[in-house]
Amino acid sequence: MHSKSPEIHNTAYRLLGIKDVEYTRHEVTPAELSKFISKVKADGSWVGFSVTMPLKSEIFQYCDTHDDIALSTDAINTVSIDGNGVLHGFNTDVYGIEQALLSQKSAPLPHSSVILGSGATARSALYALTNLGAKQILVVSRRRPVWIDQPATLRPSDQGAQCPVVKWVALDDFITKMDNCAELLGEIPTTIVSTLPWDPASTWLPRLAKELPWFTSTRLLECAFPKVLPNSIDGSVMLVHQAVKQLEIWFANESQPSAFSRIGEELIDLLN
Repeated sequence: MHSKSPEIHNTAYRLLGIKDVEYTRHEVTPAELSKFISKVKADGSWVGFSVTMPLKSEIFQYCDTHDDIALSTDAINTVSIDGNGVLHGFNTDVYGIEQALLSQKSAPLPHSSVILGSGATARSALYALTNLGAKQILVVSRRRPVWIDQPATLRPSDQGAQCPVVKWVALDDFITKMDNCAELLGEIPTTIVSTLPWDPASTWLPRLAKELPWFTSTRLLECAFPKVLPNSIDGSVMLVHQAVKQLEIWFANESQPSAFSRIGEELIDLLN
């Protein structure tokens, strides 16, 4: 779980006036997931929980229903539990990524984009970028992901979005050829979405800011770590927006819809 998630949620509960609810961490391995689900159902007091890697696909088998985005991305990061103990799976990462990118109002739309990473959050990023109109997407990872050849399944079908041209390049090759990213993508990227943890990214990602002329006009969303590079969007912005969507799912009957939008802005201000 991202370190800021409990802070974001518990602050939101206070701002919304939601009492007797606490957001805490639970470390669960894939082998422990079944036992955890049984415990949650038996407890009877849970309204839901967040799901992080590597469980965003594993959790599918325990959910009784799934929203369309979760099905398209094969990724669930939000589970709600109704009064009958039925588990409902949702993907709010896509919404968080979209809103984080749109928060930079002066930045161009992601016509050509790079996704760093190939896990569940990367699939959500592909869906979000397609929804925002991306036409060229380059996926960068150590291993070629299976889903790279099935990009049509990751598009927002309800909006009839055009499926972008999706290419893959190995991380080592990308690092070597970053100086000429246009050769890899076909044009200079307007948006980079990094789903990599900071440690592996830290050895080479700063080069984007220091050495590459094209980077100054490129928007970078750092999903998995705080803002440390110029011209980038802090990962906490994405977390706040996806958390607001979680709140709408879990507490729709306790607050007016406008209240959720309002606290999103307040949370971002408090975290900055």
